[in-house]
Amino acid sequence: MGLLVLVLAMPLCAMVAGAVVWLTHRGESLEDSDLLRSFLITFGVCFGLVWFISRTEPMRMRLDPGLRIKTEIEANALFRTVNTFDESGAGRALRRSLEEQMIAGVSLSDALARARPLLSEAARYRFAFADQRTQIMWAEYVADTLKELQQQDAELCYRMMWGGARDAQARVGAFSAENTKAFHAVLIRLYESADRTMRRERSPTDVRTDLAEGRREFVAIKEELTQRYGLEVATAVTGKQFGDEPPTSAATMCRARISQLDAILRRPQGLAAMLARDALT
Repeated sequence: MGLLVLVLAMPLCAMVAGAVVWLTHRGESLEDSDLLRSFLITFGVCFGLVWFISRTEPMRMRLDPGLRIKTEIEANALFRTVNTFDESGAGRALRRSLEEQMIAGVSLSDALARARPLLSEAARYRFAFADQRTQIMWAEYVADTLKELQQQDAELCYRMMWGGARDAQARVGAFSAENTKAFHAVLIRLYESADRTMRRERSPTDVRTDLAEGRREFVAIKEELTQRYGLEVATAVTGKQFGDEPPTSAATMCRARISQLDAILRRPQGLAAMLARDALT
């Protein structure tokens, strides 16, 4: 692209040089060699100026859309994190998705919004490896997301619970700016935390939790849900038995799932993380 610009600049600089020589020497009687020298000097200055401007970063971005898109993507904190820890998997798929959309004229923020299903799926595989505090943050994000969707559309909230809302997740404007910001922040933290765990770097903030105590709390939460929503709903929610045909209305299932997550988040850190892993993986 830069070479093409220089080639196209040559006739323009020639016209500019000719006009400058004519304006500065009209009415004078000069030798051809003097006129040629003035022309070449002016042409060289013009061409050098064009070359210098074409090498500046803003102009390179303007002249080369591919470079602009690549630079914008790689400057994004979320992409850098995903690409650093999973370049051959989610990083490659995310780069391809963003590039394809931005070439078509979509902004980076909208392209990231449409890539949300891909990012959510990648997060699901790393969730169990994160430290306890990060797992709790992810559970808080999921609960807040369901509450936000519940206000818009209970059916959409229910579909989100069992992974049937990939189309809605990819829809620009389906989530608030605050929710999107929280999603990006917790996803970055999840990737970083999971990587440390995979390198056997145990988090100093994790606390040991008795499995038997976790089972008792699981039963206690199920009993809470049973009292509020009935045994069938409580069994479906705690057993993650979601599908096209819910045992009751989508609104009730959504409320029950939110109640379950809220109950989990009220537990101490170790228990909350253990119960969140069971509920969200």
